[in-house]
Amino acid sequence: MTDTSTRSTQRELTLQAMIRLAASEGYTHTTVSQITHGAGIPRTIFYEHFSDKEACFLAAHEQISRRLIAEVEQAVADADSSQALATSITALVAFATREPEAFQLVTHEALIAGDLMAGAHPREARDRMIDRFEHAIEQARRGGGQSPEVADIPVRLVLGATIRLIGICMRQETPAEPGLDALPQWLDFYIAAADQARWQSLSSEISMLSAIDPADGPARTRPWRSGLPEGANAKALQRERILYATADAVCERGYAAIGVSDIAASAGVSREAFYNHFKDKSDALLHTQRLVFEQMIAASAGAFFTVSTPWPERVWDAISATVAWILEQPTLAHFEFIGGYALGPADAKKLDQNILGFLVFLEGGEAYRPDAVKTPQIVREAIACAVVELVGQYIRHYRSAELPGLVPLLSYVVLAPFLGVEAANAFIDGKLERS
Repeated sequence: MTDTSTRSTQRELTLQAMIRLAASEGYTHTTVSQITHGAGIPRTIFYEHFSDKEACFLAAHEQISRRLIAEVEQAVADADSSQALATSITALVAFATREPEAFQLVTHEALIAGDLMAGAHPREARDRMIDRFEHAIEQARRGGGQSPEVADIPVRLVLGATIRLIGICMRQETPAEPGLDALPQWLDFYIAAADQARWQSLSSEISMLSAIDPADGPARTRPWRSGLPEGANAKALQRERILYATADAVCERGYAAIGVSDIAASAGVSREAFYNHFKDKSDALLHTQRLVFEQMIAASAGAFFTVSTPWPERVWDAISATVAWILEQPTLAHFEFIGGYALGPADAKKLDQNILGFLVFLEGGEAYRPDAVKTPQIVREAIACAVVELVGQYIRHYRSAELPGLVPLLSYVVLAPFLGVEAANAFIDGKLERS
């Protein structure tokens, strides 16, 4: 074996170890020592190939994304142009089923690692990968001529939601039935005449409602004053300070870069006070996740369940209330949608369940189905993922101020599978006219 082939083998073993560890332990908790042990190589060999863990991750991401892009592009090129989007979903599911660890790294872990790296951003590489998928689909559609009917939903939103849902299903112990193979049928619920389609661009409705100029980043959330009251109330407020400070620190610097001292300093309490409430920073993160989700669901549920208006009205109101909460609590929203996954795949299941918890808002829609056939579970999960994906995209790019303009699109994504495209559009037009 030549020196060149030996080096190539060592590099490949290292990349495979990174892929396995990122999928099982999470990028945050993966170390160079674990990688070298998994690859069966000395640390000195690792540093001959990569400058650090980040470089190794980025190399693995590039290798996987290149293969995944090629597979999706080829599948789309071979398919009928009218089925380009559905075919891309099938290709993504096939790749994830065949190589679940690689798919986990190139999608889910890329979002987490992006918060931890300075300069290099795998989140942007993930976005570029979705750009390539979208370009291939649009190119196929143009090459095949104008189809009389289209799935009237943004292509990029479908792709992002599909990737998110695949990850959730892979982490679930009891995945939805029917499974991911049935996911392309989600598009059938948005079929409309091509000349009447209005939701295929993410920007199509943003200008219909006023939006504030986007901020440079999430404002720090500090709902406390300098002093603490006496007695039991002081202990409760101290705990709350620590939770908010955890969200602040994770959003500002990333979970891996902070320690207990950073959280305590941000909260204005001592390390001893921190340990009076939490075992360690991971315990504080888990409790922060719970606090943030409870606040967000309270805002949504308060608008949805406390009125007796028809279900479509309550959906609109719940989405509007959630957007309002995001604008009021930008750091907590950033933590919920971006920073809260930092503990790794095992704890990611808890946040997955938070996303699927929003399925309760869809139950009332079944009464509106014209054929009285219940919407498949995988379709309802896709709807929830689409809402979270779209909101998450805007939060991640510090464009939360534009979310009020997306309430019509978000409502359409939820309502169309139950009311039908025409009725959903009529309802939204009525809301826009009244506003």
